[in-house]
Order: sequence, then C-alpha cells, then structure tokens
Amino acid sequence: VDCPKASKLVNCRPNKLCMQYTLCNNKTGVGSSEKNRGTLQKTNEQKIPFLSILRKAEQSPMAQSVYTLFIIFLYCIFLMLCSADQDTITSSGFLNDSQTIVSKNGTFRLGFFSPDPKSTNCYLGIWFNKVPGKTVVWVANRNRPIKDKSGVLKISDDGNLLLLNGQNQTMWSSNVSNTTATGSIAQLLDSGNFVLKQNSSSSLKPNIIWQSFAHPTNTLLPGMQPTVPNTANKENFIFRSWRTQSDPSEGIFSVGIGTIGIPQVFTWKNNVTYWRSGPWDGNNFIGLANVDETMNDGFILEDHQGTGTVDMRFSPQDVSSFLNYVIEPNGMINEQYWDGPSKSWKVGFSEPQTECDFYGKCGAFGTCNVGRRPICRCLRGFQPKNRAEWKKGNWSSGCVRSKQLQCGNTQEGKQDGFLRLPKVKVPDNIEKVTAFSEDNCRTKCLNNCSCIAYAYRLNIGCMMWSSNLIDIQEFAVGHVDLFLRLASSELEGKTHKRAEIIALITVAGTLIAAIVLCFIWRWITRQGKRVERLDHENKYGDNIVQIELPKPPLYTFEKLRNATSNFQDTKKLGEGGFGPVYKGILEDGQAIAVKRLSRTSLQGLQEFMNEVAVISKLQHRNLVRLLGCCIEEDEKML
Repeated sequence: VDCPKASKLVNCRPNKLCMQYTLCNNKTGVGSSEKNRGTLQKTNEQKIPFLSILRKAEQSPMAQSVYTLFIIFLYCIFLMLCSADQDTITSSGFLNDSQTIVSKNGTFRLGFFSPDPKSTNCYLGIWFNKVPGKTVVWVANRNRPIKDKSGVLKISDDGNLLLLNGQNQTMWSSNVSNTTATGSIAQLLDSGNFVLKQNSSSSLKPNIIWQSFAHPTNTLLPGMQPTVPNTANKENFIFRSWRTQSDPSEGIFSVGIGTIGIPQVFTWKNNVTYWRSGPWDGNNFIGLANVDETMNDGFILEDHQGTGTVDMRFSPQDVSSFLNYVIEPNGMINEQYWDGPSKSWKVGFSEPQTECDFYGKCGAFGTCNVGRRPICRCLRGFQPKNRAEWKKGNWSSGCVRSKQLQCGNTQEGKQDGFLRLPKVKVPDNIEKVTAFSEDNCRTKCLNNCSCIAYAYRLNIGCMMWSSNLIDIQEFAVGHVDLFLRLASSELEGKTHKRAEIIALITVAGTLIAAIVLCFIWRWITRQGKRVERLDHENKYGDNIVQIELPKPPLYTFEKLRNATSNFQDTKKLGEGGFGPVYKGILEDGQAIAVKRLSRTSLQGLQEFMNEVAVISKLQHRNLVRLLGCCIEEDEKML
C-alpha cells in the first residue's frame, strides 16, 4: 500500500481541537487476488471508521441519508469550534473580518466593524459587549479604513500586531521595536485594554510590550493611566474626537493636559484652546461651575515633579454602569453611564455648558457672567479696547488698563493696591510661587513689579499672573478670590464714588420712607373718622326710624367747627335752654345756623331726637329749614 502525502482538515483557529484523517490508496496490481483486496479494505475500515460508514452508504439509500446527516453534523461542530469566542490571538493564529474575541468577563469585544451602513469602510475596534449596538471605545486604523471585508489581524514575524487588507498592505501596526514573534500573544483584558505580550527570560509572566490604553482614541475608560511630559509645551494631546458620529477618523477636537504652572485639562479646536477645566487642587478642578460635584468620581491628576511627568487616572468605585468619558465630534466632554432600566446611555458631567465656558470669551482683562446681560464686562480699572466692537457683542479684543501701575510709591507716597474679585474661575497662564501663607503671597506679588494679580488656594498654594488675564468667569458660590492689582488713585476714586453712591441711596431711601409713612398716617386718620361716622349712623339710625322720619343728612363735627370758626363767641347768635346757636358758612358758601347742645344740659338723646322730629315736621315761613344734624361722641348739633 502506498500512502501519498496526507490530506488534512485543520481548524482555522489556534488552540482548538483539530480533526485529521489520512486516506490511503490501494496500488496493488490488477491481478491481485480478491482475498488480498478484501483484507486491505477490512484493515483500512478498522483503522478509519469513517470509511466503513462511507462503504455502507454506497449499499443502501437509507444509509446514504444517514451519511449525509452525519457529514452536516460534523461540519456544524467544525464551524462552532472555529467561531468559539476567546480572548487571545497567538503568533500562529489570526483574526479575520467575521471573527471576534471577547474578554473573559464578557464586558468587551474586539473585532471588525463598520459605523456607517452606507459605507464599505471597515475598522478594527473595541466596543462594549453587554450593551446593545456598538458603543466603540477604541479604534486601531481610524485614519486608514479597510475598503472591504478582507481585513486580517495577526502577529507578524517581528512580533508586532499587524492589520492587513486584502492586498496584503499594512493598514495599522503596534510598531514596537526589539520584539520577537516567539511566544508573542495578544489578549483583550477585562478592562477593555488590548495588550501585546511577549515571553521574557527574566520573568515567569509575559511582559506587556504594547497596550491600547497607552494609545487611546476618543474615550477614557476606568483603569486608564495616560502620562504626559511636564514640559514647557502646553499642548499634550491624549484623546481626539471622531470626525462625525459615523466616521472614526481624527476630528478637529482634542483633549489633553496643560502642564504650564498647574496641571489643567484642556480642549483644543484645530489646535486652538477651546475650553479649560481650571487648575487641579488635588481633589477637583476649581474652574468648573459645580466644583464640589463634578468630575471627581475617581478622576485624579498627579504631578510627578521628580520624574517630570503628569498622570491622568480614572478609577471609579462602581464599574457596573460602564462609566466612561468621551470627547464628542462637537467638542463636548461627556461623562456617560449605562442605565439598565431604560437600556440607554445617560450623561452626567458635561462641558462646556454655557457661553462663558468657552475659552477667552471676553478677551484679556474681561470677565464673563452668564447671569448678566451683556455677559461680558471689563474688570474694574479697565476699559474696552475697541468700544465699537464691544457694542456689537464682539468682546474678543478685551480691555486695557485705565491708569498705569506705579510699581512702588508715588510722589504722594501711596502704593498700588489690590481689588478683591470674589468667586471666580482664575485666569489662565498661572505661575505657581512658593509662599507660606496668603499674606506672604500678597507681599511677594506687591514687591514684584511684573505681578498684576494673585490668588491663594490651600491645596495649591500661591498663584500669580504677570501676563494678560484671560478666561475669567464669575460664579455665584464657591471657587477662589482673585486679587487684582490697581493704581492707588484708581482704588481711591472708586472708594469715594462708592461712598457718594451709598450716601445718595441713604438720603433717597429716608425721604421715600418719610413720604410713605405720612401717607399711611393720613390714610389711617381718615379711615378712623369714617368708622366713627358709620358707628354713629348705626347707633342712632334706629332712633330716627322709630320717630318715623327720614334720616336727615349728617354733618361731621369737623365740618361744622370750620363753618363756625371753631364756635367763636363772635359767631354766637343766641343761647337757649339746651345750648347756644352759632352762625356759620359752609364750604360751598351757604349760610347756616348751628344749634350746639350743651354737654351740661339735661337734654338727652331722646329729647334731641324729638326736637329733630318737630323741626323736621314744621314748615312755616318764620321757621328756618332743617338741613341736617351732627351726632359724634358727646356732641349733638342741629
């Protein structure tokens, strides 16, 4: 028997069960005995049971059906083994467009994806495996898409990760030097970090020679710890946005750490500063509106002054909600988490939120307050550099100083002073100075002619500024007090003007209060008299009704007293048994006679009412007509 080169069927994935069989052809001569041929066939069928099934299938239709089903079953098992999820790729394996690997905890998946259903562009990326849809957190070939589904990821001969297209062109590589293919494996960790490991002779565990966490795209995941050099270069990009929601290529927005003075988080738009967080005080970024509530869920910046680097760490306590930060194509930094009940992503922290959050909205020496209209104004002691532009709502030109600093004593012996600006986002271009206290910080600024402002924060220390004050924002609560250096004459003028304003407000307030009190007193007096008249009407009205007379008009005591000049004796016409009679003139000029019942007389209310009734009934040419009466307290008059 001659067995040619063996035919093999091998699994396409490494570390999986492989099926192998060998078929041998019988090369005995034509004249070989049937006995030998039968013996050979029997021997082959004993060695390879599969051939026994095949021979039986040739003998009956039923056996052929069983044989067909058996082949289909084996093929399905083969496909399941080929497509079974795993988290590693070995140096002898690869990953094609239809395959993926999944982290051991099932949180993340790595594979090929196409974000735009209308495009054939394919990318290698990592996304959340337990969240519906593809929320992509990392992309390898974001700027070099594969134009079809021919992509293959493998470990190259030099030990690097290599992404190839159908023409065997390199679309992306880990690009690590001094590597070897022997013992190299790529693994997707539970954190979402895709790492390339290599065996080391000095260590039992493979060394990580490359990791995706060190090369993020647009998403900050828990466990990431990107590091930037603490150099004079202000722009240290770490994350860059997608161009659009369906195009993962690099967009116009980037996020990183500014390391000049005190570390801050910046957003740049086309490499121009777009937004900043304010300095890090060890617990929070003090330039955010809700400084005690935002962006502190496991977020830490650590300045390693000894090594000259700054680390950004993100380690939230709760990782079940898949919390992450992402820089959106429109420049927004969003903290997003997965909400299980609603099965959707929710946004927590988000910046920028208002017009004042945009970097340098009001220009140099301008301050922004979102609750004010217009939102921009110049700091005290400064005026708009271009008034025409400011009137149009373009504040980018900023402000200029009204009176120059003296830097030392003037001829009158007066020094520059400081104006306190409370609760502000301190300006950019911070210079950190060693000082033991806030007073020491103030003294150092005052003795330095180039220092134009200072601030002091317990966890930061002394901060000074010697260049234009850019990106100042006013807040309602919290934050830091900024002390602005002004000429002594500027401070005195403001003090005198303020005193004048206070005095004017005080005098005006006093006059207004006096006028209001006067009106109130007159109103109360009039209301009291009106109540008295109503009481008398109610009290004596019944008596008038009892004598079946219409109610005569009632005159007030004040009115009759004025008509008779306070009942002067010169006005007296005579005096009867119950009291004197006076001559008077009403306000309308009508002449009247007033009979005033004496308080010492014995005439009571009933007698007075009878007199009213008699006079009202009598009509004679020698009798005067009754116009009315007055009944107030003890006074009774006709």
